[in-house]
Amino acid sequence: MFRTRRSSIGIDADGRNVNAVQLTQSRNHLRVEAAISIPRADSTIPLDEDELCRVTDILYRQGFRGRDVVFALPTEAVMTSILKVSSNGAQAERSQAARNQLAKAHHCDPQALEIASWDVRGHSSATAVEHVMAVACRSELANAAIDIFEGAGLTVRAIDVRLCALARACGRLSAESDGLAALLNVGWGFAELALVRGGVVVFERTLVDSSLSQLHASLQTTYDIDAQITDRLIAEVGCETVGANGDARSDLASAVHNQIVRYVDRLVTELKASITFATQEYAQGRVERIFVTGEGAGLAGLVSRIAADLGIEGRSVAPTDIADVTAAISKHGASPLLTAAVGLASHPDG
Repeated sequence: MFRTRRSSIGIDADGRNVNAVQLTQSRNHLRVEAAISIPRADSTIPLDEDELCRVTDILYRQGFRGRDVVFALPTEAVMTSILKVSSNGAQAERSQAARNQLAKAHHCDPQALEIASWDVRGHSSATAVEHVMAVACRSELANAAIDIFEGAGLTVRAIDVRLCALARACGRLSAESDGLAALLNVGWGFAELALVRGGVVVFERTLVDSSLSQLHASLQTTYDIDAQITDRLIAEVGCETVGANGDARSDLASAVHNQIVRYVDRLVTELKASITFATQEYAQGRVERIFVTGEGAGLAGLVSRIAADLGIEGRSVAPTDIADVTAAISKHGASPLLTAAVGLASHPDG
């Protein structure tokens, strides 16, 4: 009999929430056993040991088991670049070359970095040169984060990058395809784009002018409204166009709609420019589909608008799209905010 076991707890502190998921997997069957999104008291400060202790208490009251965790580094702590290295020599030599280049670009000691690198597939460069994707963070930041988790009584099995976790999760929806897929995570502090081929991230870019917090701040300042009202307006108004037979919007709703549309216009412009650049320079081929996750993925009309403007298939992705979810956690399982945590819980070292 094939026995199932619970995964490590995937923890993604993304902006305003700490998101956590725990899985079981039996052969090809994936099941979400526990999931929750816990609002943070203050999203402007880093997660600390006291807050994580509070989060841990909540997790165990909500059905999570064990102490093993896999967590995502904060986006601002991650260094990412596509680098040119010599295709001659062993893999270890190419990895060291990538480490040296990334350290030089960020003005730090190469040995002060925790780094992973891999080949960017599908690039038709000269045979003497190979493009690799490198992601890293400073060792001191990684160690400090581990100390916070261990101080809360948890055991860190792995540290991951959010876009890599999303590629792992969303890869279950396109496992048979060798084409390019785009991942767009519309988060509170950052919107992040990745291009993925065969489950491997081959391009990454942070879209600095398209975070959800920027839309919130703009609406709150313009209309002098608090955060809760802003959340409700965004959820209710969205960027969908009201049809000829649709109900007329209030003056406030119409003005908010126009501002949301301008935000989405900026996001789409950044997406188009980034995808065009990436497919010309690094990841040859056409992007076939786009998966949208994160807090902003629930904005009404966003996914259909992006898909229409890019001329490709588009869908939001929640845990319910990639795994079975129990009725007790169906509310959280249907949220694209928790998709990265599914990928973290799926980490091979977890």
